[in-house]
Amino acid sequence: MMLAAVLAATGAPARAHDETPGAMEVYLHGLVADGALTEVQHEYIERHFAAGHLEKLNRWLNAQERRRKLTHDINLYVKALLGLGDPAIIQAAAPADYTGNGNVTKLGQFDAQPPSPYYGDNSSTGTLYNGIWGYAAGSREYALQCNSFGLHIIDVTDPASPFRVQYIDMSGGASPPNGRIWRDVDIHRDPVSGKTYAYVGAQSNGNFWVVDLSYLSDSAPQGVDSNPIPPAGIADRGRTNYGHTVFINEDLGLLSLNTANNASTLGCQLFDLLQNPFDPPLLPSWTGSGHDCHDSFTRANVPGSGGKNLLYTAEGYAIRYRILDITNVRTGGAPVLVGESPTVSGIYAHSNWLDDDSHYLYAFEEFNVRDIGVYDVSNPASPTQVAAFQWSGDATANSRIHNGQVRGKYLITAYYEAGLRVFDISNPAHPVEVGKYETWRDPDGDGTFNKTITGGYNGAWNIHVFLPSGNVLVSDMKSGTFIFRVDTV
Repeated sequence: MMLAAVLAATGAPARAHDETPGAMEVYLHGLVADGALTEVQHEYIERHFAAGHLEKLNRWLNAQERRRKLTHDINLYVKALLGLGDPAIIQAAAPADYTGNGNVTKLGQFDAQPPSPYYGDNSSTGTLYNGIWGYAAGSREYALQCNSFGLHIIDVTDPASPFRVQYIDMSGGASPPNGRIWRDVDIHRDPVSGKTYAYVGAQSNGNFWVVDLSYLSDSAPQGVDSNPIPPAGIADRGRTNYGHTVFINEDLGLLSLNTANNASTLGCQLFDLLQNPFDPPLLPSWTGSGHDCHDSFTRANVPGSGGKNLLYTAEGYAIRYRILDITNVRTGGAPVLVGESPTVSGIYAHSNWLDDDSHYLYAFEEFNVRDIGVYDVSNPASPTQVAAFQWSGDATANSRIHNGQVRGKYLITAYYEAGLRVFDISNPAHPVEVGKYETWRDPDGDGTFNKTITGGYNGAWNIHVFLPSGNVLVSDMKSGTFIFRVDTV
C-alpha cells in the first residue's frame, strides 16, 4: 500500500509541521534510492504506519540504529518525516511591519514551459521550475531559469515584457516513479578571456553542463527563441548526480557541486574554474560518510579566520551546518573542518547564506521545524545561534522555507507556499518582515487566493538578488519566473 493512500485512509499523527502525503512518499522513496533505507525497511515503515503502530515504529527505528542498520541521522530524519518522537522547539513568527506587499513591487512574469502535469499534483511524473540565477551583459539582463528538462534563457531587460532567447535541453533531472526533479545554475566570469559561463547541475541521472554566455547580446535585443548560443558553446561534462545545487565564488574561481546525497559520500565537489572554465577539473573536496552537503556558500579571506577561504555547508540529514577551511585545495590540501553548529533534532539542514560582513549565517531548514536559524559566526570555530524565526503568518498558515539570500540589510527568501518574503535584518536577533509577494497563492496579484498553504513543497523555489538594475528574480515551481523591485525603506 502506498504511503499517500495510507495517510489518506488513517491520517497522520497531529503535528505542528505536517509533510504532504505525496512529498512524504517521495522522500521515503528517495531514501531507498540513496541507499539510506532498504526496501524491506521501507515496507516495514509503510505497514506499521498504516496500522497506527506509532510507538512500535518508534521503538523499531531506535533498534535499527542500535543494530547499525540505520544511521542516527536517518533515524531522526524518518521520525521528523512521519511526525514521530519529539521535534525540536518551534520558533515564533517574525513580526510584520507593512501593508499590502510592503517594499515589494511586481514588475513582470514569464511562464516559459508550463509544467504538465505539475509536480505538486503528480509527484511521480510531474515537472516543475527550480533553480534560477541572473546574468548581465552591457545594457541587457537575463534570467537563467532551470526546469525539469533544461535551461531557459530569458531576456528580462524590460521586466514588463520578458521573452525567451534560448532553451537548452539537458539530459536527466527527472526519474519517475520517484518524481525527483532537481536542477540548479550559477555563473562565473573568466578573468582571462572575459567570457561568462553558466554552470548547470542536476540530480537523478542528470549531468553537469557548461554554457558559454558570451554569445548573448550586450546591447540590442536578440529575437524570441533565436538560439544565439551554438552547440559549440554548450557542453555536457558528465558528473552524473553530482549537482543537486550549485554555488560559485567569483573571487576564488571555485565551483561547488553539492550532491545532497547521504549514501553516496560525494559531499561538496569542488572544481577549479580558473584552470579551465569550460571543462573545470575536480579539486580535493568535502567527501565521506555524513557529508551530505545539500548546499554551500563560499567566501574568500573571511574576517576572524586568519585570512582563510571558508566553505559553509548545509549538511542535510546530518542536521547541522559546518564551516570548512578550503584555502589549500588548489595545492592538494583537503577541506578542513573549522567549526560546526550543534545538531538540531528533526530539521533538514537545507541551505545557508552569509551576511555581507561575514558575521551572521542565515540557515534555512526544510522540515518546517524552526525555518530560519541565525548564527553568529564571527568566530568560525564556534558558531553560536542568536535567533530562529518563521514568516509572519506562520501561526495560521504554516509554510516551509526553501532558500534565501542577503542583500544589504535585507534577507530575501523563497518561502515555498508563502512566496517571496523579505525581512529587515538590521538587528539579526530580531528580524522584521517588511515585504512579500504571493507567487503561489496569488501569482496574478489580483488579491484573490486561488490556492492554500498546506505546508507542502509548492511555490517559491529560489531567488537571485544581484542584477545591476537591482531587480530581484524569483522562481516559482508552477508559475515560472517573476521579476520584482525590492525598495530600501
